[in-house]
Amino acid sequence: MLKVARVAAAGTVLALLFSACSTTGSADKELSKPATSDSAIDAASSQAAEVTAAGQQPAEPLGLFSPVAERWSYLPAAVAGVTVSPDPQAEVAALEQLREELATRPPASGADGYTRVSEATPTRFMDLLIDVGRRRSLNPLRMSRFAAMLGVAGHEAVVAAAQSSVAPAKTPAQTDKALAKPIPGTDGWGVELPATSLPPEIVAAAAMQTVACSALPVECPRFEQLGQVARDRLIASGGVWPSQIDAGWNLGVSVGTATLAYANQDGAAPWTGDSAGAQDGSWVPTPGMFAPALEPGAGSWRPWNLSSGSQFRPPSPPQPGSAEFRAAAEQVLKVGSNLTDRQLRIVRFWDMGPGSSTPPGYWLTDVADEALRTTDVADQASALAVLSTAMFDASVAIWDSKYTYDLVRPVTVIRKDLSPQWLPTLLTPPFPAYVSGHAGYSTAAAVVLAQLIPKRGEEFYDSAAEATDSRVRGGIHYFFDATGGVTLGESVAASSLQRAGLAPSEKLKTVGERLEFQSADVGTQARS
Repeated sequence: MLKVARVAAAGTVLALLFSACSTTGSADKELSKPATSDSAIDAASSQAAEVTAAGQQPAEPLGLFSPVAERWSYLPAAVAGVTVSPDPQAEVAALEQLREELATRPPASGADGYTRVSEATPTRFMDLLIDVGRRRSLNPLRMSRFAAMLGVAGHEAVVAAAQSSVAPAKTPAQTDKALAKPIPGTDGWGVELPATSLPPEIVAAAAMQTVACSALPVECPRFEQLGQVARDRLIASGGVWPSQIDAGWNLGVSVGTATLAYANQDGAAPWTGDSAGAQDGSWVPTPGMFAPALEPGAGSWRPWNLSSGSQFRPPSPPQPGSAEFRAAAEQVLKVGSNLTDRQLRIVRFWDMGPGSSTPPGYWLTDVADEALRTTDVADQASALAVLSTAMFDASVAIWDSKYTYDLVRPVTVIRKDLSPQWLPTLLTPPFPAYVSGHAGYSTAAAVVLAQLIPKRGEEFYDSAAEATDSRVRGGIHYFFDATGGVTLGESVAASSLQRAGLAPSEKLKTVGERLEFQSADVGTQARS
């Protein structure tokens, strides 16, 4: 459940919601653990038989994408699959040694007290990335950029794994039943073990670890732990030989390297400096922070699915000094000065400022990862790629609009012309107003997720509208920032879905139609 508005017991609910938004250290052993849905599983694997006997539910594909080996690529040249020819007789001793070492050392999973453990799947890597970004106070642009790189690497990896070929050979379990016995402390069940291609989990883990360690090298040990989990699970599974594990890992490293090579040419070099001198009606640093402009060049970064950040640039907002602009500012003053307790809770929940997961991270982990956790590895990876590239493209498109129009924030106008001592409920962030980032991010995410998980479409759309309205109530956006951001987010989402051969749902009332603040006439009567 996403909407704060749907819950009555505010104190308890907020504690739960904020806990859900920020904790990745909690163990989630209670979650349903995905087994494999691949019909090519080696039925002779005793590990697979144990999973079935234990009553574990198999992971299920989303049923939306094309066959894995035929899926799209985000790279100019996709990394090709490899051919592996296991030699059981020659590899028995090596596997026995790996299993002995695994049985005598502490498990890699969860040793840092933060990593969410059980499977080293794409959702786990995304969880960890957003947690790292939150703790290091990444801004939403950098958060979405790293997430998209990670999502693309995972997607490209599972496609390369599916395109790989493994020569027929007896599995370890078929060769010696002792090679499939459970190893204490290692979660080896539930690994997807295709009979004729490489296990997707190991390839995706290697690719995502490679990207994460390059993007955030200080945090590399935490990602290496998850990568070790992927190796350990395969060693314990009794389903693959060391040559398959090594080939899968090396292929993943190649995918991660190729992803980095392309992504690092997007123009997102660190920016240093200050904003130019502002003219009347242009953005200026605002009370509370008085910080310089954040990432003013981000609108020129290269997106993943759009031709450029300006592809869907919205029309100009009302001009400062016009009657329409003044009415919008007056609306912000009246609405933002008369919040009910419930509205205040909603505004604060959706704040997601510095030190939080930020809007892209919230939608990627607290919403998407939880919804995708029992999906098979390939569809996890592809779904996260569609969503994460939409989040990054939204960043670029939103920032293109913000710095193209350079519109002054409500607090500046209100304190100058309407109420000199007024301050909004929320701290105004250090960048121009038009369009609203929360509106763009939340709408793009909701439109993508409603297609990936249709049964929750209404929930996603309602939550996006609630997040968007909260920025007007919080006193930091005009209504046209909100409506413009929603429209932009819809276009970005459609482009991301189109890349995957999908389209937005036509059955749902749009996010824009669900907004409360669609004009300056809404909520302008102050409460007594």
